[in-house]
Amino acid sequence: MSSLPLNPFTITGGCFGTVITYTLSIPSLSDRPKIPEILLKNNRNLTLDAQNEITARLPITQLDHCNSCRRTAGAIVQCWFVFPQSWMQFSLLPKESSEPEIKRVKPQTVDVIKGDEKLLDNTYLSHFRSSEFAHRTFCGRCGTNLTFHFSGKSKVQCFEDWPPIFDVAVGSMDQESVELEGLRPRTQ
Repeated sequence: MSSLPLNPFTITGGCFGTVITYTLSIPSLSDRPKIPEILLKNNRNLTLDAQNEITARLPITQLDHCNSCRRTAGAIVQCWFVFPQSWMQFSLLPKESSEPEIKRVKPQTVDVIKGDEKLLDNTYLSHFRSSEFAHRTFCGRCGTNLTFHFSGKSKVQCFEDWPPIFDVAVGSMDQESVELEGLRPRTQ
C-alpha cells in the first residue's frame, strides 16, 4: 500500500452543490502529529499495514461501519479522513447571496463541526447530534454528508500534545483529491 506524500499537500472538497467547500492543508511529515504508541499497539485496525514513519502519523483514512455511520451515510460503510481541526478551512455560501465567491463565509472549523447557530441560520450548513457527543454536519441544500466530531472525552484526547481532531467524509472530496496517492482507507 502506498503512503501519503511526505511534503505538504492540499485536499479540496465540499458538498455536491458547492455551497459548502473546504480546503485541507496537510503539513510536511515532520509537522504531522504522531499516533500515540498505545493506540497503535491496542488497535489492531491501525496496524493492518506495516507501520512506518508515514503511517504512524496523522492523517488517517478510516472505514467505519458502526450503525450510526452506516445509517447517516446511507451505505454499508462510511470512509472518513481523520486529522487535526487546525488543518481545515471551510467556505460557506450564505443563503441570501447573489455573489457566491465574494460573500462566502470562512468560519472557524470548530464552529462548523459543532453547528454554530449563526452558521446554521445563515448558510446551508446543517447539523445534528447522532448521540450525546456525536456531531454530524451535512449540506442542507443538497444533503451531502460532510463531517463527524466526537465532543466527549475519548481515548485520543488523553494523550499529551494530541490536537483536537475530527473526520471529514472522503466521499465529499473533489475527484483530484480522492485520486491522491496514499488516500486508500487503512483502518476500521
